[in-house]
Amino acid sequence: MWEQDVEQKEAAKKKKMVKDDLPALPPIRGTVPSLKAHQKTTATAASGKVKEDPVQVAKDQGNEYFKQGQIEDAIRLYTKGIDLDPDSSSTHVLYANRAMCYLKTNDNEKAERDATKCVQMNRGYVKAFYRRALARKALKKYKDARSDLETVLALQPGDNDAETELRAVTQLLREENKKAELGTAAPARKKIVIAEVDNDDDEDESSSPQGSEEPTESAAETAARDKRIERDMEELEAKRKLEETKRRLAAEKEEADRQRSRRTHDRVEIIEEDDEPAPKPVVAAPKPKVASPTASADRKSESAKRESSQATKAPVPRNLKVEWTKETITSPKNFTEFERIYKDVHSNVELLDTLVSVVPTSAYKTVFAVNLTPELLMDILKSAGRGTGTRAKEIVTALASLSRVGELAMFFDDSERDVLKATLHLVQSSGASANDMSKLRKAFEL
Repeated sequence: MWEQDVEQKEAAKKKKMVKDDLPALPPIRGTVPSLKAHQKTTATAASGKVKEDPVQVAKDQGNEYFKQGQIEDAIRLYTKGIDLDPDSSSTHVLYANRAMCYLKTNDNEKAERDATKCVQMNRGYVKAFYRRALARKALKKYKDARSDLETVLALQPGDNDAETELRAVTQLLREENKKAELGTAAPARKKIVIAEVDNDDDEDESSSPQGSEEPTESAAETAARDKRIERDMEELEAKRKLEETKRRLAAEKEEADRQRSRRTHDRVEIIEEDDEPAPKPVVAAPKPKVASPTASADRKSESAKRESSQATKAPVPRNLKVEWTKETITSPKNFTEFERIYKDVHSNVELLDTLVSVVPTSAYKTVFAVNLTPELLMDILKSAGRGTGTRAKEIVTALASLSRVGELAMFFDDSERDVLKATLHLVQSSGASANDMSKLRKAFEL
């Protein structure tokens, strides 16, 4: 009996060992991935994510590729973003970024093209001007590069990179001029050699002084040009520093006026509170007395004097809004006075024309030298266009004498440029000479 039990246990143990040694069966194909996909789909639907802007996604991915040094992939992503929405609000940034990529790959013509496209879409984007300047510098378009760098410094004064590049481009332009002068002087020396070989005494005598004098003249012209360029650079730097100083002083003065006005306002409020009459104590009514007519008259006179004195000492509230009329608008002494009136009347065409008319053109440099803005410049031009041709000529000529008017005119859109052209046409119809009109157009960057 016990032998059978032992045999059964041994048989069961062997059967179990065989079952454990069998290889594990593979899972049913597709079960695990399908489950994961289902979980992912469910999680996405539950989270309710908002679909991202594909242009912004392309821009961000392009930026990542650029940071990693994968320039070609960055160009591909920027191009994709531009193609997705050419009119997007961030498309000009894509053009500027792609221009930077082309600079990295030394494809300077494409870099110049993309930077120009960015400038056309956003004339205030400083990076586009700077990158176009780098591309033009590489293409040896030194004059155009210098113009772009000056624009960068006008939009962003004190930019160290732009100042460094401007000095470098100026030096390259100077060297290019020297090479051009040497190139023009070479044929003259060659003629001298031919004359000596031919033994032509007359020609040798007549050409020999020219050959000896020409290098001297070329060197003198080169030195003069170098001095002129250096002087222009110094004047530009001095002008920039002067404008920065004026802006800083104007800001400090404005802040001081604001603080003074606030302190005055607080003091007026305190005075008004102190002037409130204190409550009179209740006292027993005195017995009536019969007053003489003379005493009554004296008391009335004293009461009138006291009321007059109190009225004189009463604080006068400030900062009251003035109702401007043609008669109350007078010539402002500085921009602060002009701005105070301008803010109140700029929406009234008649009063705005009156304000512009009372400012003498001889005072434009004093009033508008630093604080002129594109909007204010356009309002003045519109006002000039509504007047006579003679008055328009005086105003436009005075505006053209301001150093910053060309930079401000760069920010005009197409409709505003049409206003400028119409005003200049009115000036021309008033009898302005062709030379004067050429100077005015140059001043306004037309």
